Amino acid sequence: MIKLHLLNILTEHVGQTRGLMYKRQLPPNTGMLFVYDQPLYLGFWMKNTSIPLDLIFIGPDNRINEITSLEPFSLERVESRFPSVMALETNRGTADRLGITVGDIVSVDEVWSLLVVEKYEDVELSIG
Repeated sequence: MIKLHLLNILTEHVGQTRGLMYKRQLPPNTGMLFVYDQPLYLGFWMKNTSIPLDLIFIGPDNRINEITSLEPFSLERVESRFPSVMALETNRGTADRLGITVGDIVSVDEVWSLLVVEKYEDVELSIG
């Protein structure tokens, strides 16, 4: 079981739009979680964000369905390939370092502001 501390859990559009803009650093094993009411194809960019990030998309079944990297200050929109209900931003390399992979199951403990990742083997996702 892998645990990440959540700097913030963003459920409102205003907070989601700002995200990690203007932050200078993100402590190790920490992330910012974006939560949505329904499955959506999500899009992120790095305007005014100087921290290199991993972006982890999480589907309605609480499984990680995609992991990608974001470049600091990039205005290029990075979109999820699958409908997602959550997205986690964390320092680039965190997913690899902790062994977080597509198919792992995510749960959120809002009381302790923790995101918990449990390993799941042999998962294949398809678009459609």
